[in-house]
Amino acid sequence: MSGNERFAHARDAREETPWGAEPGDWDVPRAMAVDFTRGPTPACTAYPAESGLDGFFLQMGAASLACGHQPDIQAFQARGGTAILSIGGGAAGLLEAREADVPKVAACYEAMVRHHGVRHLDFHVQGAFLDEPVGPERHAQVVSRLRALLPGLQVSYTLPGVVVPGVREGFSGGAVRFLHTLARGGVEPALINGWVKEFGPGAPLEADACWTRALYGMHRHLSAAFLSWDARKVWRRLGARPLLGLHPGGRTFTLEHLRRLVAFAQERTLGCVSGWEAADDRSQGFGFSRLIASYRPGQRPPLPADVWGCSPEGRAAPPGSSLNDPVLHAMGLLEAAAALERKPHNR
Repeated sequence: MSGNERFAHARDAREETPWGAEPGDWDVPRAMAVDFTRGPTPACTAYPAESGLDGFFLQMGAASLACGHQPDIQAFQARGGTAILSIGGGAAGLLEAREADVPKVAACYEAMVRHHGVRHLDFHVQGAFLDEPVGPERHAQVVSRLRALLPGLQVSYTLPGVVVPGVREGFSGGAVRFLHTLARGGVEPALINGWVKEFGPGAPLEADACWTRALYGMHRHLSAAFLSWDARKVWRRLGARPLLGLHPGGRTFTLEHLRRLVAFAQERTLGCVSGWEAADDRSQGFGFSRLIASYRPGQRPPLPADVWGCSPEGRAAPPGSSLNDPVLHAMGLLEAAAALERKPHNR
């Protein structure tokens, strides 16, 4: 089956979507990022059985059309896996940072999507592009055109976040400006992943507590950018992608931190929980991936007795829950109040 045939088949499997329309909530709630820019070459076909995951963000950079990974990706999708083509990140950047011809850039992205036969495209956007004077507006034009070319394509973003108590918690300043540019351009992403690698002075010692604060801030930032989204929709469009293991700033994101983050995601029905990076996790037995695979938005299965140290019937709120933290609980109340204030925009 050719790339065009695979895309058409994937598109037709979804509910019919009008040309250029916003395609709805993200439908890959658990995934792991795979870095194709480094060795050894990842093997997507081997990952699902070992990790328990059936969705992967494939980080390739803008030159993905010429890569030699297509047979493995095709085989992975033929077995029921979901491949999310992720471009940008690192030094690669986005094509529109260097090319001003919007139709030409949109055609390049269309070729990449059709080449791999995917129906999910992620833009991993980092600091330099976010601070450009014209790049973000050009990007919004590219995505609007791309959605017209590929109805039903789900578009996501991976944007930098920050946790510096008293200064900023949530998305970075550049990311917030980028989100408002998307909103003004009529681009409503199916998912916006928060990507926090470092935590600033005064941030909580536990990495999952940092992430909880970041997610509340990201929720506020998305609510301010996309005024028609109610509070629950914002959570459904928000994703968490922690850097698993040792962080550059010295903190370590552990399995227990991820367990508590998944519990928070379950509580708030996050659009996606993912992690960086699959090859590193594979070398450690896919422990992080197996926890991410347990995330089931909308379901609340009883936790084992030994998870929180008490019986499922009488357990207290899990560590990381907003009910255990007065500050986070207050932030949740503020979020609800903000949703009520925005109601006139939703009529």
